[in-house]
Amino acid sequence: MRSDIDIADLAEAVAAFIGELPLKGRQAFHAKVAQNALAIVAREHRAPDLADERAFYVERTGADPAHARAAFCRRIRDGSLKGEDVLAELEPFILARLAVDNPKFPTLARLKEARP
Repeated sequence: MRSDIDIADLAEAVAAFIGELPLKGRQAFHAKVAQNALAIVAREHRAPDLADERAFYVERTGADPAHARAAFCRRIRDGSLKGEDVLAELEPFILARLAVDNPKFPTLARLKEARP
């Protein structure tokens, strides 16, 4: 039997349920970690497709899509690609990733407003 429940809605419902459990101490801490993980799952599911980001890495490295981001990072680490040279190009992807991973990042709103 297949349900039409959206994965993000399901993750949020489970997170809400966990948040209502009467837990204390270590269990409460682990429950909060689980809630945060489920919130990331929900945001990730609702985030725009990362195809543009994958294409960006493939274009700059020639690697296959599954390994292009790692290849891009290796090029920055080995010095063949200067991180500061591509930072402006990476900004939209960084902002999108921050919105998923850490939407309460203190300067996220300011960075979004500063974009032309």
